[in-house]
Amino acid sequence: MPRRLSRLIAATLSVTLAAPWTAYAHNESVHQRMTDYAYHVLLAGSKFSKGQRMSGRLHSMLEQLEKADPALKTFFADAAVAVPRLRALKSGLPNDATPCIDSFLIAEMGGPLPNWKLLAPLTLEEMAMGGVRLPVGIHYGYGVPVCAINAAYSSSGVLASVNTGGFTGRDYTGNTLGYWAASPDKETKDWILRSTTLETLQNPVILSQIAVATSVAVASVCLLACSLFPPACAACPFLGVGAGGIVIDEITSIDADSLESEDYVGFGHFIDMKPTPAFPPAFDEKPAKLMERAGPSGVTDVTEDLVILLFDLGGIHVNHAESQAPKNYEIVLGASGTTGDDFHRNSITRTAAQWETSTIPGLQLTAVDNLGMFGYQEAKANRGTALEAKRIGWPLHALGDASVPMHAVGASGYGHRPYEDSVEMVYDNLVGSATVAASVVTVGEVVKRAFKWRKFIQSWRAAHGTTEVPVRDLITAVAAEARTKATAQPAVFQALQSVIYIADQDAAISAYDNATMAAIQRDLLIEGIAAEMAFLMAVTEVAP
Repeated sequence: MPRRLSRLIAATLSVTLAAPWTAYAHNESVHQRMTDYAYHVLLAGSKFSKGQRMSGRLHSMLEQLEKADPALKTFFADAAVAVPRLRALKSGLPNDATPCIDSFLIAEMGGPLPNWKLLAPLTLEEMAMGGVRLPVGIHYGYGVPVCAINAAYSSSGVLASVNTGGFTGRDYTGNTLGYWAASPDKETKDWILRSTTLETLQNPVILSQIAVATSVAVASVCLLACSLFPPACAACPFLGVGAGGIVIDEITSIDADSLESEDYVGFGHFIDMKPTPAFPPAFDEKPAKLMERAGPSGVTDVTEDLVILLFDLGGIHVNHAESQAPKNYEIVLGASGTTGDDFHRNSITRTAAQWETSTIPGLQLTAVDNLGMFGYQEAKANRGTALEAKRIGWPLHALGDASVPMHAVGASGYGHRPYEDSVEMVYDNLVGSATVAASVVTVGEVVKRAFKWRKFIQSWRAAHGTTEVPVRDLITAVAAEARTKATAQPAVFQALQSVIYIADQDAAISAYDNATMAAIQRDLLIEGIAAEMAFLMAVTEVAP
């Protein structure tokens, strides 16, 4: 059913959609910390297998687990094989020379510039991860004008006992892998959009008509847009002055064919694990995000409805020629739509017209298991190069996203941002970093669940006679668990909090700050970390 408003309102909304949004709208920090935690538990298992020193309580817990299930002895021995292989990966890190005006870092590095202690002719990019001497933050190498070396870095809780040494003497393999696990959220070239509405409005005749009516209409439009969807406020400061010329300048300054934003990156970071209806057909075994059926039951909430309205009014379509995601995240290992070489159904390929005809709300996007598989394939194709570690970050990122309930039901709303922000704020509490006792319990849970996912991978390998990693199957299995657990606890999906978040972020986040939410957040976080640990072990075992 077509949705129409006046050209003026459409123009205003189109400007807001095209405006650059400065907030980092993703949980990159959590992705990095999850992967770092997974590596540290792997390191603990390795040191336990080798009889190396660690906290007595940690050693005792691992010993008890092994006595309860002797098969863990092999699991820990396999961890001991995986760790040096991961440490040998080239870091792939760019050389970011942004000064660090921090007294602690200056003392550690001998000056304000990052000192990687490189030996000529070695570059930081080519350096093995085990030789990386500084912990990078998620904004390192992305042009942020502040130091992105993480002066506050520390291993989580009891895991500090398996990664000892001074600030420049620790093992930062997990932190570096975590940096790459966060990096897919920076891939702004994945989705480049175009606005047919803006293309029309940039016609000189239409622009002159807009100028006449601008001053009267802008105030009411901004009030509506800001109250419902915060990115829409981005344009209001310059629209609110009531000057038609300013609006026209903004409209004409935008490249209507190439709209790019960090807020579009996540389009391909969902997988909809709800039962798939006969219509619309799925382009993948488990469909990706489709705005029109987003949410735990396929009924959209206010947030999703507003996004749909804005994108439809703006005539926002995929620019297939410039977007990387439609090419990268359609996974076809063999023939389109058939069982692939990884024994998972391949994507059904789409033409450029199929990608571009519908506006975004009516378009099935790409699923996050495909994002993970793309990275895995690229890592294998670039084995031994500086690109390998970066691409390993893609499946790690996908596993992290799959453990978030809203990602597993294709929902932008239903409390998505408050839930993720809450996890980031209380992450240390969820993994028990503050006390040795709580930390030991968490490590034990990660080990037991990682062993479960390890057996999942090994069973798949045995069934198919391969050393490959079932990336798509693993990601969808994690997402299935996330959806099942979340739907059993209705308070997880809080549509109202996504609306409240627009006006009062703290209030919306606080709705997830309670014992019930902490329990399921901890459960799903541990599941994601454990799956990442199993993946890290498996990826080092793939035959050349």
